[in-house]
Amino acid sequence: MVATANVLVGTAEITLGVGVSAVVIGYTVDGVNMTVRSSFFDAKVDENEGTIIRRLTDQEVLVTLNVAEGAIANLAAAIPGSDLTGAVLTVGGSALQAHRLTLKGINPAGYPRVIILTSVNPTGEVTTPYKKGEVTVVPMQFSALVADAGTFGTVLDAAAVAPTLLVGASTKSNAAGTIIEAKFSANMATPVGKHLEFWFTEADFGSVRAFSAAALNADITIINLTVSGVAITAGKALALYYRLGSVTSAAVGVLASFTAQAVVARP
Repeated sequence: MVATANVLVGTAEITLGVGVSAVVIGYTVDGVNMTVRSSFFDAKVDENEGTIIRRLTDQEVLVTLNVAEGAIANLAAAIPGSDLTGAVLTVGGSALQAHRLTLKGINPAGYPRVIILTSVNPTGEVTTPYKKGEVTVVPMQFSALVADAGTFGTVLDAAAVAPTLLVGASTKSNAAGTIIEAKFSANMATPVGKHLEFWFTEADFGSVRAFSAAALNADITIINLTVSGVAITAGKALALYYRLGSVTSAAVGVLASFTAQAVVARP
């Protein structure tokens, strides 16, 4: 059985990767189609006509779209086994790319929708016009890989206003320098497992810093982000970042990307 749906209409934002490694590669033309192909085992017996038990035996999820920008980075994302180094795209000879795919747009009912597929490979044919008077688009097809839990990803329709990060005195390091307490404008849904969507910088540290866990505070407008590695140094300037992912408010408002938001330093 094959089910194909226009899951996003109009222009949608395409992101490959997660957190600090995530890159917005462009915007779609003509929306996004998702196809789910399913195979079944039908159990039959001589005593009855028809199927008495049906079991799902295989499933495949494909996403097809056209990117409205013919940038070389988009070609690199679309062509299986390609490699982009600087301004040079090498076609073939490299391992098949694997990324998390995030699509943000509008559903057919007109409401915000975010689609996240945990891991995808580019698997489609890529043909781009280089002709006078034609718009250059990059066709893309991604095939999803199934996670250990048997899932491919999520489709999330926003049901409330997006929460916003509160800065000033609100978002801060704890006294031990082991947690950044990110405070939001609404009660938040559990962020467990979503810590990679956040990262931060610390003055004089020399590199971007990551988190090892995320959990709700007793005050559920606050997400506790556990610092990976050594504790934050007292008095150092901090900035928090987030790339659009799966973090939502309790009322299902989708948290938008933000960059370089000031965090109160460790005392």
